[in-house]
Amino acid sequence: MVEVVTVSAYTAAWAMDAAKQPARVPTAIAAREARRMELRQKRREAGDAEVEAIVPAVQSTALALELMIEGERQPQSTMQQAITSYEENS
Repeated sequence: MVEVVTVSAYTAAWAMDAAKQPARVPTAIAAREARRMELRQKRREAGDAEVEAIVPAVQSTALALELMIEGERQPQSTMQQAITSYEENS
């Protein structure tokens, strides 16, 4: 004997959500979170201001990159210098 059961598409999708694998966390985010958890643990254990110095002052990647290459930039030229240079090279 065979029993036939009908299930709506919505119910089937809801049931399959539990069977799905969880989304993978990018390695960079996982490493950052692990580092933060380690620092929190050290703060709890040490309880002094020395551990606070370990926390990086610059959290933003864009800002850190900007600060690293600050001295290596080429000087900006004026509009007239750019026009003259363009006319010379064309």
